[in-house]
Amino acid sequence: MTGSESPISILSSPTCHRAETSTASNAHYSNHRDWFTIYTPFQSYIGGIMGGRIKIEGIGDVELRVRNPHRNAGPSYSIITLKDVLYCSIAVCNQVSLGCLTQDGYGFFIGPGAGKITRDHVPIGIIDSPNVLKLRLNGQSPNQTSLHPNGNYVLSIIWPEEEFTRWQQVKAAANTPAPDWWLQVPRYTDEEKKWLKDHWGGEFHFLRAYGLKIHNKIVLRDERWSER
Repeated sequence: MTGSESPISILSSPTCHRAETSTASNAHYSNHRDWFTIYTPFQSYIGGIMGGRIKIEGIGDVELRVRNPHRNAGPSYSIITLKDVLYCSIAVCNQVSLGCLTQDGYGFFIGPGAGKITRDHVPIGIIDSPNVLKLRLNGQSPNQTSLHPNGNYVLSIIWPEEEFTRWQQVKAAANTPAPDWWLQVPRYTDEEKKWLKDHWGGEFHFLRAYGLKIHNKIVLRDERWSER
């Protein structure tokens, strides 16, 4: 525990370069802002299995280079893409939700002390167990860890369903194209044409005076609304 405000033990330790795994968490999370290939600021929160609440600052995609189990037969690493990763700058580690991985088309199996991540039934990553199950990132040794070997960690988290739904609504809104009526360029009325001619010598000179353009349809649409 690291304070009364957030009594769950994923908190505030020096940023680590591990990627723990969990079968209980319903979301991925990371404390590495620079790991994100796509990132959207988004205020949310997660809860721990033992209670408490931690602030989430954004959400995006993360690509992990993991040690290839068959590196002698190909590249030394595979790339695993994590979707909708929660950015939590004060988390003690990074965590991969194995449940979320399966939803994105990956598989996994865990045996005594170790396991593998699969894609299309082909092993592409290694799961080690120095103290907590973790993905072996490229360049790491099997027992490499920044967690205390005798530590008693509770790292699994729950992202509330209503927060997940709110995020899905934000994504859907961002991907919704503008309606056709908004893309249409309204024609000038005779009265507007006369006003532009009398005061500016025509639309071209009016737009040029304000550094605007007449050629691009979408820009012209916005500019004509501005003129009105």
